[in-house]
Amino acid sequence: MYLLAYEDATELLNRHGIHAPVDDEHERRQRRIDRGTPIGIQAVHDENGQSFIALRAHHFGTMRLCPVSLSSAESMVDQLHLEGRVPLKPTLRLMLTNLLVRASKLFVEEALEQFSLDPVYVREHDYRIGRVKMLSTKELHVHKRLAPDAHDRGAVFAYRPTARVK
Repeated sequence: MYLLAYEDATELLNRHGIHAPVDDEHERRQRRIDRGTPIGIQAVHDENGQSFIALRAHHFGTMRLCPVSLSSAESMVDQLHLEGRVPLKPTLRLMLTNLLVRASKLFVEEALEQFSLDPVYVREHDYRIGRVKMLSTKELHVHKRLAPDAHDRGAVFAYRPTARVK
């Protein structure tokens, strides 16, 4: 198994619209901040080759087949709320639902063997990822992509002269 390097993992997270893990400098300075509610997201394959994604908080968890749909992710988040593990406001519910959908999509599309976002600290309007772990059976090489609105495409793609007016 190959463990993906931090830079490559961060690139894949950004590519799929998930925040990169943060190294909290406030704690090094002994400043108290509200971290939020810790949750964990893990995606694995079982012995039959089916992919599952699990969402857990405070020793309670729920699991679904990957990739999860929007409605399936909503039901996972609602189960955590019904157990009293996560305070649920509409913005937090939508944010967690989208995070689950994006995480399951990353796991399936990149053909990972194991994927973990643990801990993820969720607050009312944002989330912070503490650690990310991506394992693959084959060595992955993540190539940087240009942004959709990049102006330096000529540096990567062949130059084609345009018609000139004399």
